[in-house]
Amino acid sequence: MRSDNRCSRRVWLRRGAWVTAFAAMHASRGNTSLAISQDRRATTMRWDGETGNLFVAYDEVVEVLDVQAQRPLQTIEVGMEKVFDIALDSKRQRLLIAGGDPGERGIVELREWPGGRLLHAYSYEGDVVTRVRWSPDDDRWLETDWHGSCRVRDIAEPHLVRFGGHARTVLAAAWSDSQPWLATSGVEPAIQLWNSRNGAWIRSLDLHTRPVFALAFVRPDQAQEDYLISVGEDGTVRLWQPRIGRLVRFARLPSNPLLAEWMGQGLRVAVALVDGSVVEVDLKDLSIYPWIASDPNRILALTVSGNRQKLCIARSSGLSLHPYLVHHGTNEETLRRVKDDE
Repeated sequence: MRSDNRCSRRVWLRRGAWVTAFAAMHASRGNTSLAISQDRRATTMRWDGETGNLFVAYDEVVEVLDVQAQRPLQTIEVGMEKVFDIALDSKRQRLLIAGGDPGERGIVELREWPGGRLLHAYSYEGDVVTRVRWSPDDDRWLETDWHGSCRVRDIAEPHLVRFGGHARTVLAAAWSDSQPWLATSGVEPAIQLWNSRNGAWIRSLDLHTRPVFALAFVRPDQAQEDYLISVGEDGTVRLWQPRIGRLVRFARLPSNPLLAEWMGQGLRVAVALVDGSVVEVDLKDLSIYPWIASDPNRILALTVSGNRQKLCIARSSGLSLHPYLVHHGTNEETLRRVKDDE
């Protein structure tokens, strides 16, 4: 396998050039602040891909927001002190809300959707549930927790598959659409790959040096199988071929990352940085495009819209919407101007 130095290539921008690029893009596109729910700190967000409505968690409640009309539609009171994750199945019939009471128990609520009626609450002694993910067929879900446990639950029968392998908190999880694979990662820098049918461990992907907080299975152009994207606190975004455990390439970020989400097509990832800015990373050619300028208000959560046209970010100051770079053409033009200036 190639070393980090041999397979790394990055788009270098001077600090002043980054500021110029951010200013140019903000002047040319309609970023929108949402005048709703700005008096609370969001813990996580998810889009309803069909309606474009937004689920926003604020500790012990989940609000459903009509983004276009900028108004709340519904408030779901949950039976936990803190919500860490939300997942809506692809058929838009069932909603998972995960979290718990820190230091005491983890909770996953299965709810009917639309409406939000509670169908069942699953509780575990110990600590909070950190992530929930529906399987591609919506028949099962994966849940991970603060103590490193991973569980797959079958919705049709009381069948639970438990995974081992993590000694510390799990921060990210992903299902493969085409292979019987699950990937999990967390405070330990190693990514674990599992058989999603029986929980058997397959292999570790070990080149990150800090916690890994975001994962997504993707299908590159002309590829015959799924690849895996990972984002870590070591400041790298990596592309893996999980079947053989190979690191394909990686991009190094301009500063430390906080949050990340795959943008739903190609090898593009939206990454929030510690300075309050957001960049778009394209692992196809290892380009890094400035997207949202730095801000003293820390980014608490981010999510890409179901139709992949907008990014919503939550700060301590409130929520804001930002058009997707690819559909506006200014990202490559701005980057070209920045590179020419150098």
